[in-house]
Amino acid sequence: MAEIKELSGLEPVELRDIWPNEAADFTPWLAKEETLLSLARH
Repeated sequence: MAEIKELSGLEPVELRDIWPNEAADFTPWLAKEETLLSLARH
């Protein structure tokens, strides 16, 4: 699994730099409770 990068604010980024693989990187990040709560606040 790729190194997890912490995101602290909204800024343009290359999505594949943060989540190289959707199923292995993005989906687990999105499923985290803290991520869902953070997204719900925005």
